[in-house]
Amino acid sequence: MSFGQFKREAKRVRSEVIKELTEGIKEEFKNQFKEQELLKKEIAVERARQRVIEEKVAMSYERVQRLEAVLSQCAPITLSNTIPITVPNTTTSTTMTATTVRTTTAEPNSCAAGFVKFEDHCYILELDDVKWIPARNRCRILGADLVSINTEAENYFLMEKIKEYYPPDEKRAAHFWVGMLYEDGKYMWADGTEVGFTDWSSDFEPNCMHVMKCKASITTFQSAYKWEDTSPLYPFHYICEKDAA
Repeated sequence: MSFGQFKREAKRVRSEVIKELTEGIKEEFKNQFKEQELLKKEIAVERARQRVIEEKVAMSYERVQRLEAVLSQCAPITLSNTIPITVPNTTTSTTMTATTVRTTTAEPNSCAAGFVKFEDHCYILELDDVKWIPARNRCRILGADLVSINTEAENYFLMEKIKEYYPPDEKRAAHFWVGMLYEDGKYMWADGTEVGFTDWSSDFEPNCMHVMKCKASITTFQSAYKWEDTSPLYPFHYICEKDAA
């Protein structure tokens, strides 16, 4: 084989190798693209499933509220009939008044089932994990809103309730969304009142509400039971509050 023939043969082999490698790379990219598309579809299906679950939960809360509203309007039932009873072999008769039966009705300034009362408000601690906006929507379905903490006494009451689920020796850390937000250059509660009392975990808190539109939560991390701010996209527990009936 001459030198010229050798060069042509080497060029041909090199071209075939490059072509083969190129086809292999293209096929690999195709496979990766298919895997990515499949993953995107799986993520979309999972998100759709989560939305359906949230809608079902919201509908369940709404049904409970409607049932409580109907029950609260039920009037007491009283049996006032008198039943004459004649004792055999005597000339006297005894009259027995039927026992009065009443349905249990809500006392003034009482709370719906699941809520606990403190002063003139009712609270419920929800332990499912959701983002800040869905948490507030679920509170609204209950006729409430994310909690507004306005006094040291109210804050102490809530911390003691949280400790029932996450005691100081509990190694797991938890967060509870509350209703604080930052709007128009000031801190506000979800019910529209301005923030007065605070119980931040350190001098560095809050550190992102006015920059990243964070929301406030209560943390049990290292048994702190203090407030901090964080992204509203994190799924946390949450606390709802409404006026006592």
